[in-house]
Amino acid sequence: LLPAEAAAPPAPQNLTSGALPGGGQYLISHTDIAPVAAIALWYRAPASGFDTAGVPGLSRLAAATVAGSAPITGTPLGRYISELGGRIAISSYPDSIAISALVPAESAASVVHAMTVSFFAPVVTAEGLKLAQRDVGEEAFFRQFNSEQTIDDALVGSLFSDGPPHFPSLGASADVSKISLDQVKAYAERAFRASNAVLVVTGAVDSSVVATAVPGHVDAATHP
Repeated sequence: LLPAEAAAPPAPQNLTSGALPGGGQYLISHTDIAPVAAIALWYRAPASGFDTAGVPGLSRLAAATVAGSAPITGTPLGRYISELGGRIAISSYPDSIAISALVPAESAASVVHAMTVSFFAPVVTAEGLKLAQRDVGEEAFFRQFNSEQTIDDALVGSLFSDGPPHFPSLGASADVSKISLDQVKAYAERAFRASNAVLVVTGAVDSSVVATAVPGHVDAATHP
């Protein structure tokens, strides 16, 4: 048997934290293992929406729509990250959602700026919703063939009679296509606020990277 102090996980190294402009928090973890940065915006928000009826997959669809929607001037966040050689991903849980990107470390500051511009003043367009419904619908279609996820959804749904855990984080493909632009817009405006965000950056970066994060009242028409 190992001593208790030997068995404990190592404490995070070079970890800094603080407040974002306009509200919210940030966590920065520096490591020089590789010249890359992992950037994520976390929000505490129900996956099925704020109504008691619940709309499975709403948070995932809303985040994908914002990432795929172009501001009045500028490039959609998803395309911007892709053009930098990075990858964007969206992960939803019963009561939280994360929009994350893996990018070259030299682009971390510009991606922090682009991500906070897009999500602290979310723009939702019909074209962005169309792209999101296609991508999220495909994910939902293939999810139904994953027996482990299907069983997990059924177990959690039976354990919780109501509230976010009662609903699967991603509904059926056909149901995703029925979620309207108004539903997505209302969810995005309520959930994706600077005051409700936690920005997490890990990689070959330092705390100066958060200087590019924008206040919550930023003009959504601006974009890198």
